[in-house]
Amino acid sequence: MLSVGPSFVSQFQRKNEDLIQRADDFRSDLAGISSLEQAKFGSMPRSLSLKNRERIRILFRSAKRRSGRTLTVFYRICINSGAEEVSENSPAKWLVAIPKRTGNAVKRNKIRRALRETIRLWPNRAQVEGEVIVRFNAPFKKKQKNSGKQKQVVIGQVTNKNSVDKESLHGFQLELLGLLEEMYSSVAKNK
Repeated sequence: MLSVGPSFVSQFQRKNEDLIQRADDFRSDLAGISSLEQAKFGSMPRSLSLKNRERIRILFRSAKRRSGRTLTVFYRICINSGAEEVSENSPAKWLVAIPKRTGNAVKRNKIRRALRETIRLWPNRAQVEGEVIVRFNAPFKKKQKNSGKQKQVVIGQVTNKNSVDKESLHGFQLELLGLLEEMYSSVAKNK
């Protein structure tokens, strides 16, 4: 049996109390921050998430769409003019869909976080009302015969199954911004 002296126990208790105090300080700091300032921490409010399966199914089937090389944006929106006040319930609901064939969960979540951050920082997001789905068109592997041997050819931008490099993420973000601006301008023209 291992015996522990009183000095070790008191040292452990001090460290534990210090951690608890730091956590309490952090919570109290967060409580004093307004919701607008909390957005700086990189989170999109849950109230802006599209979760209804039936609505998602309808959007995939019948919504307008804009497609790029690796992304497709499905949307059914209207634009709120600057003169009207935007209520809390009216902002657009967003969904970022990443298929499993993209890679493992780490890779999918990294892409999802980058795309959600792009949506969160998009300047026209507050003026858009409706529903929007951003779908990542995952690269796929196509087998090709080359002089009797099977050869794998990767089509798409992401080739490594286990990670995504920063340049690819940045490219996805720029492509999404372009598609969102196209979507916004096409709806504004029809208004």
